[in-house]
Amino acid sequence: YERGKYKDAQTKFEKAYAENPNYARALYNAGNSAYLSGNFDTAMIYYNDYAQKVDNKNEIAKAHFNIGNANLQKARNAEANPETMSTAQSYYKEAINSYKQSLKNNPNDIEAKYNLTYALDKLKKNQEQQQDKNNQSDKSDQEKEKQDKGEKGDKGEQGENGDPKENDDQQGDKGDKQEGDENGDQESEEKSEEHTTEL
Repeated sequence: YERGKYKDAQTKFEKAYAENPNYARALYNAGNSAYLSGNFDTAMIYYNDYAQKVDNKNEIAKAHFNIGNANLQKARNAEANPETMSTAQSYYKEAINSYKQSLKNNPNDIEAKYNLTYALDKLKKNQEQQQDKNNQSDKSDQEKEKQDKGEKGDKGEQGENGDPKENDDQQGDKGDKQEGDENGDQESEEKSEEHTTEL
């Protein structure tokens, strides 16, 4: 585990738990191994199972804290890909819920408070970016509609290829639309990071 062989460690912790179901800490350690290998869904399953097996509120808080961190990682991965960017919001919301659960069990956990604030901020920024993207798309659709109406307006004579001929009497949009910045206003990279997994 400490040598970076997370998959091997995860397998050993799974085996240890299978041999002794009272060794709940094996679930937590298997979750840490899965998290560190980038398998966040599996990590969350182990953390959740661990939280259900233990009675100690601080241990339950740690499990929910780590579930929150796994969701933050999933949100980052989703934001990195334009095709999945909109799914990041659901991961941020899950992270927020997990940090709230963590704080419910350990209200004095400063790192959980920090990460909760961080996740709330990232959710807000993601929602604003998504709204800006939707507004740009709507604006683009409206301009395309205007352009289409301009072309359908006064058809005039048709050219050899069926294209409308232009003459001095024709008016309408000739495609001179102004485009804004394609990428929109991108905020600088977020410098603060969430606190890492408790091991």
